Amino acid sequence: MNYYQKINNLFIKNSDLKIENLNSKNLSEIDFSSQKNHKYLFNNRLVYPFLINLENVGPLSNQNKELLEKGKQKNKQYLKSLYKVYQLCKKNKIEFLLYKTHRFIPGVVDGDIDLIVKKEDFDKFLEVFRAEGFDCIEDEPRKGKCEKEGFLVIEPHIGISWRGQQYIDEKILWGKTFEINYQFENIDFKVKNVSFEIETIAIFYNIFFEPNYLDLRSYLNLKYFQTKIDFNNLPIEKEIQKYIQNLLQEGFLEKKFFPLFGPFSLFLSQWTKVFFIKKKVSFKIYLLHIIFYFYWRLRYKLIQVLPYTHTW
Repeated sequence: MNYYQKINNLFIKNSDLKIENLNSKNLSEIDFSSQKNHKYLFNNRLVYPFLINLENVGPLSNQNKELLEKGKQKNKQYLKSLYKVYQLCKKNKIEFLLYKTHRFIPGVVDGDIDLIVKKEDFDKFLEVFRAEGFDCIEDEPRKGKCEKEGFLVIEPHIGISWRGQQYIDEKILWGKTFEINYQFENIDFKVKNVSFEIETIAIFYNIFFEPNYLDLRSYLNLKYFQTKIDFNNLPIEKEIQKYIQNLLQEGFLEKKFFPLFGPFSLFLSQWTKVFFIKKKVSFKIYLLHIIFYFYWRLRYKLIQVLPYTHTW
């Protein structure tokens, strides 16, 4: 068994996402000081849960201690930022949904927090955060960006969009939600989240539009979502459903090298429909993404660098 298969097995065997309790025997077989293991975990956004477990097994090297501390600080910053959103929205009677963040697998991997707000509250949201000292702009149609020293970037959306086009209706986003408990400085608070169905659809779109690949972290999420919902009932095309179901077959991906790029045939068919049938992008954008599809794949094959790099 090679190095990436060992890492795959370590995480995939914990499909309930209780990743803070990884198998210590399997964990001890993975040398994090190895450049290959280190890069593979970073590219698949799983460094933080790996180091949490490694710390429980034995003392960390100074370099790993420093890296884990950065991860812990980023998580504290995430909770601080989310609690600020919770406070301000509650005070100003703005409803919001948390979307596409680290709540299922421990460890913040991005520098932002994506939120869904209602269309009628979007401008109010930006005004409220400006009054709190955040620098807020509308960087895309009805999508905001709020920044302030000491906080993660807060990005309110009115829907889930791509290239300025909404691809999930607002009513669907708000129709089915669930709450997750959080804690910041011993203060408990609850935040509404978009449904498992919405999170699953978003991962599908990431594979076939951009960034065009499925990393191990997203795959673990899909395995978990599969225990919560029936993928056959999702409002997505049958060819995509079939592709994902094949991926999720038991034992199918343990030997695969992640991130796994989506097949070109499906990628091309989705982009062709967007350009020729739905007419949502220009020919320039259509052509550029076909070029980038091959460029990203080749670059990753040669030097293992992805278009979106996970760093702290």
